[in-house]
Amino acid sequence: MFNKGTRIGLALSGGGIRALIFHLGILKFLAENGNLENVKTISTVSGGSICIGLILSINDYKWPTSKEYLEKVLPECEGIVLNNDITSGMMRLKEKYSEYDTVMLLAKALEEEWGVHGDLQTIPSSLNWEINCATFETTKNFRFSKRRMGDPLLGYTMNPDFPISSAVAASAAFPEIIGTYRLDMSLYKWYKDELGNTPLTDPRDFCNLWDGGVYDNLGIEVLYRPGFGLKKGIDFLVVSDASSPIYEQEYSKESRLENLQRIWDISVKKLNELVVRSLFRDVINKGKGAYLKTGTFVLDVLKKLPIPQKIIIKLGKTSLSHEKVILAMNYPTTLIAPTSEEFKLILRHGYETAACIRIKSMIKSYRYFKVN
Repeated sequence: MFNKGTRIGLALSGGGIRALIFHLGILKFLAENGNLENVKTISTVSGGSICIGLILSINDYKWPTSKEYLEKVLPECEGIVLNNDITSGMMRLKEKYSEYDTVMLLAKALEEEWGVHGDLQTIPSSLNWEINCATFETTKNFRFSKRRMGDPLLGYTMNPDFPISSAVAASAAFPEIIGTYRLDMSLYKWYKDELGNTPLTDPRDFCNLWDGGVYDNLGIEVLYRPGFGLKKGIDFLVVSDASSPIYEQEYSKESRLENLQRIWDISVKKLNELVVRSLFRDVINKGKGAYLKTGTFVLDVLKKLPIPQKIIIKLGKTSLSHEKVILAMNYPTTLIAPTSEEFKLILRHGYETAACIRIKSMIKSYRYFKVN
């Protein structure tokens, strides 16, 4: 599907378990076409961060080949997600680690329930994985990676030996539910610049990190610059957006948390709309990217394309129904383990979304649409 030298950038959104499984479906499509080897940069938020942390832990902290993903990583991901409920794990660990707050319990559950160990230095050098958070104090995008961690106002620390589980938990630290990750900055040496040339003379002692979705739920800042296009080192950008849909809702006089959630939803939706609009203008409409969104119905896409009707009918019969797509899209933003049927549904929805959007961008590639 892509040339051997094409460098793919992935942006994996937040959205809890729904996002994790949807992203796994996108990756399955790439793997079946032999393209995981093309992935060079990954930027993740919340559920997307949990997804990549799990994949790397299963594959001994190496980015999987397409064959490894299909034969080993994906089946093991399914088993772990279905059989090790992360929310129940956090509740069990609360007795063992009574001094931990919710975000640290999430980090510990990722370690003990899902086997996500190691620090940022165990990430393979061949893969640039950027884990996105939002800094409460500066309002900036704080990112963890093998090379550095920090934000433009706090500064940066180079080659941090920071636990992957904690970075992922910070990226998923949803306000008012999981809370903030309090980072002890005094443990590290900080610099003004991303290259570590100019030391900070008076860095903060602490900072508080929120879910990366507070800043950008798509996590594309490190991959794409509005008005200019893709960042250096990326030839094709795949954005997997598993954000929850927003419906009409009445104001609640009883639930402050429900109203805060609504404010979050409005902010995320508006930001996403602005980002996606510029993304289509600068990247996708120029054939340099794909935007894959939950709620995409295969037949709706195919009917608008100059494809023979018999092929549309054939693909329509084997793809998910409109009702199933809506069911997958509306799966709640939670870390509770899904049923086997729910897992397979969301996985297939991600897979089919990738396939039909690829058909749209390369009409002759409908042969790649393989529904298993």
